[in-house]
Amino acid sequence: MKSKALIESGAKTLFSLVPFGSQLLSEVFFDYRSRVKQDRLNSFIEGIIDYLKRNNIEAISTEIQESEDFGDLFESVIRRVIQTNSAERICRFRSVVTDYIANPVKIDYRDTYLDIIERINGTQIKILKAHVQIKNDVWSLLKQRDGLREEILKLNDKLETGGGLNGDTIRDHYDITSSITSTGHRLKNVEKEIELDSVVRKPAYYGVESGDYLFLIQDLYAKGLMLDEGVGAIDTKPFDKMAITDFGKGFLKFINETELSSHGYPS
Repeated sequence: MKSKALIESGAKTLFSLVPFGSQLLSEVFFDYRSRVKQDRLNSFIEGIIDYLKRNNIEAISTEIQESEDFGDLFESVIRRVIQTNSAERICRFRSVVTDYIANPVKIDYRDTYLDIIERINGTQIKILKAHVQIKNDVWSLLKQRDGLREEILKLNDKLETGGGLNGDTIRDHYDITSSITSTGHRLKNVEKEIELDSVVRKPAYYGVESGDYLFLIQDLYAKGLMLDEGVGAIDTKPFDKMAITDFGKGFLKFINETELSSHGYPS
């Protein structure tokens, strides 16, 4: 209440500098702001009601309504919802509440995560979703790829020449072709990981310029959502080899943004 009074006092001082109708301007301003906040809140609540209807939930259980955790969460979310005009962020806040209704568990770093929703954009969330799919070091993947390629060459050579076989039998032929198929599948998976690593580290994948991309990942780094794995590595520039932190993975889970698109890359 004290901060609200200070804001109103400051605004009234500002409007008093206007030569005519300062009192009217002040009343119009605060009336308008109240309506805007009320509209945001109404839209937010309507979205939760729609969620309950779609999932055939007649009402939020009394146990959840009366729980301290839900009360604290709902109050923290509402306070942020009325202060933002971003439909995307409001949608994420709504998802946090509906997820809690569906699975009421205590949330670590709740307020920190809510603050992050306010402070990062959709492109940064896409960056996090993309990097969470990078599970192996690219140099290790390249080494695996080369080893698997060499293994397939040796198997093909063995199949053609029959060298090292105890007789040119149907069983020997079947075993080698099965090994080639199996190794080929493993190679395909490794090559897919290498491609993913290459794609998600490029600004073009996110539709931004290189300078903007650098700012976005530096911001994620500063918030503890990503780390720089290239520190100390030879021929690696700062922020070239980023990885998502466990805290970042927890944030994605918090906002229910861990699903991949059908083609295997983050949507």
